[in-house]
Amino acid sequence: MAIFDLHVHTVRGSSDSSLTPEQLVNEATRLGLSGVCLTEHSGGWEQPEFDQAFEDAGLAVIRALEVDTDMGHILVFGMHRYVAGMHKASELRKAVDNAGGVMISAHPFRNFFN
Repeated sequence: MAIFDLHVHTVRGSSDSSLTPEQLVNEATRLGLSGVCLTEHSGGWEQPEFDQAFEDAGLAVIRALEVDTDMGHILVFGMHRYVAGMHKASELRKAVDNAGGVMISAHPFRNFFN
C-alpha cells in the first residue's frame, strides 16, 4: 500500500516550514512514506529546479500549490503557478477547471472552534 502526505512545505516555497528539500525527503523516508506532495505557498517550483532537487529522492514527489483565497487556503493539484485573480476562490475554480486540475480545502476546520 502506498502512503503519501499530500500537504507538505519546504523553506524554498513556504514561510511556515523549517525543512529544506533534503530534510523533507529524509523525514518522509524515515516515516516510511511512499511519496509527498509539495504544496508550496509561493507559487511552487519551476520544473528544472524541481527535477534537480528531487531526482534522487527515492520516493515520489508531486508538485502542487496552496493558494490563500477569500475562502481560506485551498490545495490545487494540476496547476504549477499562480495566475491573476487566484485569491478569489471563484476565479481559482475557473483556472483549475480550465487546467483540468483539482481543488481541496487545506484547513476546513481551522476556525471552526474559535
